[in-house]
Amino acid sequence: MHDERDQALLKEILFWSSIYHYKDTFVRILLPTSASRDFWRRCFGVQTFPAVVLADDPSIPSKFIVFSSTLFDEEPFRDPKKLVSVLDFCHDRLMDGGTVDDLRRRQVLQRLSEVTLVALERLTRLLVFSGFPGSP
Repeated sequence: MHDERDQALLKEILFWSSIYHYKDTFVRILLPTSASRDFWRRCFGVQTFPAVVLADDPSIPSKFIVFSSTLFDEEPFRDPKKLVSVLDFCHDRLMDGGTVDDLRRRQVLQRLSEVTLVALERLTRLLVFSGFPGSP
């Protein structure tokens, strides 16, 4: 993350996660230089860096969404504020009692598609929903 856009993205997400959601959501920004890169690959299935992981449990996430670097390169997500609006969209649903599984539902993804102006089929390829083995 050396160019200005990457730095702006990092600052925006760090601000979002630390100021607003540090107690109620698990948010991690995974960088290519991370010493725990192999751990992130094994546990979260992250293939490309940078990536953002969002889960509904701040202490022990069992199911999560990985926002990969391919998402950051797509319009409208090149604007860090737009990516944060997607995180807000997902977070709001989690805080309203939803789960990561609920975010996978077609009607929720359809609404996110409308908000972001990214075709539903394309959007679903950019979001990776995962869970640890044995998670409910």
